[in-house]
Amino acid sequence: MKKILPIIAFAACLFSRSALADFGMLATEDGTCRFFYTTVKNTQGWYIKPSSPDMCQNGFLNKHGEVTIYNAFSIPVEQFYGFFNGGYWMGQTNLSAEIVTARAENNNVYKVSFALPSETGFDIRYLSQMTSKKTDGKTYGSFTFCNPFRILIQTDDFGLFKDKKLTTEIIDEVARHAQRLCPTEQAIQLFGSPKENPKQEDIFFYADINLQTAQIDVKRNEATAFAEKFEEKAGTDTPLEQIQTASDYASVQTGPASSSDISSPASNIEIIIPVPKTDQSVSTEVPENNNQIFDKIPHLLTLSRLTKTPVHGTTVVHIVKATDTHAETAVPLPLTLNGKDLKIGWAIISGDFKHETGKKTTELTGSVEVKSFIPCTKEYCTDIQ
Repeated sequence: MKKILPIIAFAACLFSRSALADFGMLATEDGTCRFFYTTVKNTQGWYIKPSSPDMCQNGFLNKHGEVTIYNAFSIPVEQFYGFFNGGYWMGQTNLSAEIVTARAENNNVYKVSFALPSETGFDIRYLSQMTSKKTDGKTYGSFTFCNPFRILIQTDDFGLFKDKKLTTEIIDEVARHAQRLCPTEQAIQLFGSPKENPKQEDIFFYADINLQTAQIDVKRNEATAFAEKFEEKAGTDTPLEQIQTASDYASVQTGPASSSDISSPASNIEIIIPVPKTDQSVSTEVPENNNQIFDKIPHLLTLSRLTKTPVHGTTVVHIVKATDTHAETAVPLPLTLNGKDLKIGWAIISGDFKHETGKKTTELTGSVEVKSFIPCTKEYCTDIQ
């Protein structure tokens, strides 16, 4: 005999889950844990039971385990087993990431974007995307995000994409994410945009990355044009979080949109450059923008920490203690300099930056084997151009 829920409890289920119906979400009986599930059937009164209470975190199914779907009469309807992230079934793929947006692209495809951590020190945000398709015309299968691995770099710091070395640092980290999450991955599609959910015209950078040959094929780089456009509109734009867009970065097309996949633009505008690779040559060239290279110190140390090797770079420092062969800086970060003829004051240095653990675990500091030392008299070395 079928077990029927008490009328009061049944009514409570209808009320507590009605708001979730539009999002394709079902919840536990107490409404504290949700799971993405869609069906052509009426799911009012349906609920879920995870195999372990530990699977529920922050209101959604997470971790590894099993979830059972029950209808309003407490009859099991379906079961899902594997990894879960933010309420989404990942099958045998273990993903732990912040869910950012979710939407149905059409009646058969559902897309969810998620954020990945950035440790470059740049003002950027990594957004990748996973997709699920209806397997039997009724319910969705597990979400996948490999083959190819697509990632959006959300930033309005267009200068990062004007400098090939800085761009390569970003792409190096993206490649590490891809190799960690998708060990057999061979290709990455990389996009740059100031918007979280951009249209085609919002994409200023696009590149294909071949992980087998370790090359970056830049298809589009309009960083300069976008920087100029943003300067013109400064103070007049609607906040990004309030802008509603019709499509996401995974459906960017160079012509009329016709599918959910990205098609490559017709021509390249930059040469192919290697990844990952850092410039180990010694340079005494003084960069044009001293303030800009002053800000590169956190990036150089962060890259050294990630790669566990010294990273060559040129930057501006302020030395507060010095002998002929050793010196210490206080601005912008504490550094130990090793070289020749080092002096107190502002200077432009070139050398190999090595990350070292500071007194506090979160402190960013390191040492530099100085190859070139150019002293200056004005703050930020503005007297040297």
